[in-house]
Amino acid sequence: MAGPRLEFETEMFLSLFGCDGLLVVAEGMGVDRILLQFMRVYSEQGSLVLLLNTTTPEQEYFTEQLRVEGVTHLPRTVTSDVQSAERYNVYTEGGVLFVTSRILVVDFLTDRIPAHLISGILVYRAHKIIESCQEAFILRLFRQKNKTGFIKAFTDKATAFSSGFCQVERVMRNLFVKKLYLWPRYDELIPWWTFSLTHCILLIKYLTIRHYLDPLWHQLGAKTKALVQDLKVLRVLLLYLTQYDCVTFFNLLESLRSSQKNFGSNSGWLFLDSSTSMFVNARSRVYRVPESKKKLKVAAEAEKQKPGCISSSMEA
Repeated sequence: MAGPRLEFETEMFLSLFGCDGLLVVAEGMGVDRILLQFMRVYSEQGSLVLLLNTTTPEQEYFTEQLRVEGVTHLPRTVTSDVQSAERYNVYTEGGVLFVTSRILVVDFLTDRIPAHLISGILVYRAHKIIESCQEAFILRLFRQKNKTGFIKAFTDKATAFSSGFCQVERVMRNLFVKKLYLWPRYDELIPWWTFSLTHCILLIKYLTIRHYLDPLWHQLGAKTKALVQDLKVLRVLLLYLTQYDCVTFFNLLESLRSSQKNFGSNSGWLFLDSSTSMFVNARSRVYRVPESKKKLKVAAEAEKQKPGCISSSMEA
């Protein structure tokens, strides 16, 4: 069950609720919670609201969240399984509807959907509106047939607007909205504890660093290139830590350490104390090493990985 809204989430909701527009928030700040709040408001028979650009798992998630919160008029899904004669009755019953784009285009063109009864349209993943011609066409038909209904769009992919020419203007033009609501992570209403961990993760953006170093890549030395490659490895490990089970992640670390030592491509981070702790903790997740023995293992691993020990073992 979703917790109570934070102060900045309330501000997001009220600003977009008061006037149609495109809401762009930083990734990880819970744009789905804002959309869920709008769905909660319009989940009643007195209004007909269409929700575009959602996947089947997302539809199930939103529906389950509303059910847990006690909403009685839950969203419904209109697919090709619903006969054309029955769809008009579904539309007139109101509430929030998940409707596939192909069906909406047909129903708008054939006047099977009562456009004058539509309260508005919610657009998820609004940054993809240019790529998806059907959604843009649906919004155009809706605005032609209904001049008063609202259009509210949501996205947390701010980087999608950085490529292309006048990307923001094109998206807003296809959405038929005039207001843009930007909520960066450094906004004064957003507390620091909501982004401190993410901020640390973003410090090792491998792709961003490669983007700036590409023009000078041929001028860099082997050590610098190895350091940049290590940033990529650390970023992948950070992702796999939350995606893989403990056994798979430990095997990945072991294979990484083995290959790095064999080919001598490691720039030195494998021999740091923090790296040793990572291997020991990964092993303890699998074998459940007691805390007392874990400290001894850290000391032993650190002693084992000292440069002097490594060089002597290589000479042997």
